[in-house]
Amino acid sequence: MADTLSVKPHTSLWTRRWPTITGIAIGLLFGVAVLMGTRDETPRALATLLMLLPLIYLTIATLGKRKWTWPVLVAALPVLPLLQVQPWFEPAHVLIALAAAAVIWGIGHGLHHTHDYRLQIAGMIGFGVLAWLGLTIDVDVAKYVVVAGFLGHAAWDWVHLSRKRVVEPTYAEFCQAIDVLAAVALAVLPLGAW
Repeated sequence: MADTLSVKPHTSLWTRRWPTITGIAIGLLFGVAVLMGTRDETPRALATLLMLLPLIYLTIATLGKRKWTWPVLVAALPVLPLLQVQPWFEPAHVLIALAAAAVIWGIGHGLHHTHDYRLQIAGMIGFGVLAWLGLTIDVDVAKYVVVAGFLGHAAWDWVHLSRKRVVEPTYAEFCQAIDVLAAVALAVLPLGAW
């Protein structure tokens, strides 16, 4: 009599949860960087990062290929450091211009007729507004706006992970872990240090 139960091959914790484990490791490094930042540069850098996160989703939706998720992330990694050191343009303005270019290209190719693309545009606008507030309002209030933005983006990641839409699920899981830890690091940072 044959065994009717199927046996799954043994998989390691790393194999099953590598996006979360990697996201936690990077999130912890991010938390250390937040604690070491200065009161003047930390809010601007984090608000600008908050603008980059939905731009990655929008870019992948514009490309229309989930399999490009990780290459787009790798290409985006040097963007913020390079924008921070160049003296000609405000980093947030460059990210807004890139988002506008992606939207214009997407609309020109009829992507605005799809629900997922319209959702990415709405996400870019919503997180963009939070980032803009984080860049322009009082530093002590900006902390809470940016914390809310990172928690909101963690929820955004969760929705995309559960629906398995737009980006690779591994990326959404990875990004969610980083977003949660970033929000926690910001929330526990004393106001005077911000």
